[in-house]
This record gives sequence, structure tokens and C-alpha cells, in this order.
Amino acid sequence: MIMKSFFRLTSSNDERVQALEYRAFAEAGFLVFLLLLLDVFVRAFLYNRPLSEWIVSILLIGCFSIYFTIRRATMGIDEETLLEGEELKAEKLAERISAFGGILYGITFIAVNGGTPDGWEQWLKQFYVLILLSGGIYLFARPIVYRIKRDKIEASFHE
Repeated sequence: MIMKSFFRLTSSNDERVQALEYRAFAEAGFLVFLLLLLDVFVRAFLYNRPLSEWIVSILLIGCFSIYFTIRRATMGIDEETLLEGEELKAEKLAERISAFGGILYGITFIAVNGGTPDGWEQWLKQFYVLILLSGGIYLFARPIVYRIKRDKIEASFHE
């Protein structure tokens, strides 16, 4: 009984309080994830430190991402069950735009540099840039796609 209460995330039996506590833990986890991304960016790109100084941050980012993906899959949280019709189409379109941006970056990098990166450090740096670029394109594409879809829906109602 003591172990169960020790590993329990919530301190209350009230569902509203539990929801707020879970939200606080989720926000704290996301903040740690952002700090790890910032740490890798500063150490690898701004200070140009060797791989041995920022590999732990990359591994923690990978562990966090794997855990998050597995947890979402086991809980049954996916866009197909949460989103409907036009929202799902808009989400998939934003994902396609993001993937296209990542692929375009990869092709451009190979064309400009005339080949692949040298060594593990360069591979990790380029992969990191690719992930950040794809995520940034996705964050910018998503509201634009939703706005376009919303305008189409509103235009079809006025006809």
C-alpha cells in the first residue's frame, strides 16, 4: 500500500484536481524537452562543442520521444479517433507539407555540400536540423492549412 501511494502521481481523489495535476506534469515534461532541445542547439551549433558533451541530451530527447510515442499508441490517442472529416484532412495536409519540407532540406543539403556529412557528429547535427526544420514547417503550416480549410467551409455555406 505504501509503494502504491509513493508512485502515484496525483494526491487527490477528486478528478478535477487529478486532471490539473496531470496537466502540470505534462507541462513540466514538455518544458524539460524544450530545454534539452535548446541545450543541444547551443552546445552543438553555437559553441561547436564535441559530440561527447551533448550526446546525453540527444539520448534523452530520443528516450522522451520514444516514450511519448509508445504511450500515445498504448492509450489509443491518434488523429483518426480524435479528429473528424475536415480537421483530419487538414492535419494530414500539414503533415505532408512538413514532410515535403524535410525532404527538400535533405535534397538541398546533399546538392549544396556535394555528398553526405562526415562523421557521426555531422550526421547528428544534420538530423537535428532536419527534425527542427520539419517541426518548424509543421507549426507554421498547420494554422495556414486550417485557415484555408475554414475559408473553404465558410465559402461553401454562403453559396
